[in-house]
Amino acid sequence: MPKLFFSQNASCNLPPGFRFEPTDEEIVFQYLACKALSRPLPASIVPEIDVFAMDPWDLSGELKQDRYFFCNMASNETGRMRKSTCTGFWKPLGFQKLIICPSRMPIVGIKKTLVFYKGKNHPATRTDWFMHVYYIALAPTKPRRNHPFQRSLTPLGKWVLCHVFSKKNGSDTTKNILGREVSDADSSFSDTKSSTLDEVSSTNSE
Repeated sequence: MPKLFFSQNASCNLPPGFRFEPTDEEIVFQYLACKALSRPLPASIVPEIDVFAMDPWDLSGELKQDRYFFCNMASNETGRMRKSTCTGFWKPLGFQKLIICPSRMPIVGIKKTLVFYKGKNHPATRTDWFMHVYYIALAPTKPRRNHPFQRSLTPLGKWVLCHVFSKKNGSDTTKNILGREVSDADSSFSDTKSSTLDEVSSTNSE
């Protein structure tokens, strides 16, 4: 499958000597929040692509580099995140990170990690491809007592930002994912468990 080129005024290459290495906070509050709220972006270097419709190695950009994409969840007719691609599927690792900046409240970010499996039938083969999916939500002004904070979040906007990378390529990102090494134990997370990402995309489609 031919690789797609960057679109929506996104640039394929940064000037020599520059690399796009945003922090979680920069991704959520400088890029994703601006995209969701239709505000100007700091730079037009993150393309819009249906990440979940393609295998990770077929996405645009250099395979040896970390790649970032905006993905419109409202474009999915089912109203849920489509994790299956041409040759495999993305599987959640079962943990997520809350990204909070006091000066940006009540907007908060959620970061979820997925790993790509090649093969449609059991047993599928786990690959070295990973993806961080970021989305934003509104935090309650008065959290309810004895109620999990993340269950109180209200999804905001139809966009997510996806960070795709390969552990095989030796990316610094893979040395420590969400503060710990990725282990096979993480892949045992049940696909039947409710996914916050699915809840967000389902709500946005209504």
